[in-house]
Amino acid sequence: MKRTIASVLLSLAILSLPGQACGTYRLRFIGTIASDSVTIKEVKLPTTRFLQGKENWDSDGAFFT
Repeated sequence: MKRTIASVLLSLAILSLPGQACGTYRLRFIGTIASDSVTIKEVKLPTTRFLQGKENWDSDGAFFT
């Protein structure tokens, strides 16, 4: 009985932990583009490796296209 209770409590504790080992990023991208003469070719969003400082600004893996 004690093992069952301990197993259940351990399982609940493990399930309540966050899924990412390196941190959680809460980002909000807000922007408005209003123009008649400009055509947007691409929008780049940063990757988590760039936000952690593991990728340089000009690296191929720093941004999603």
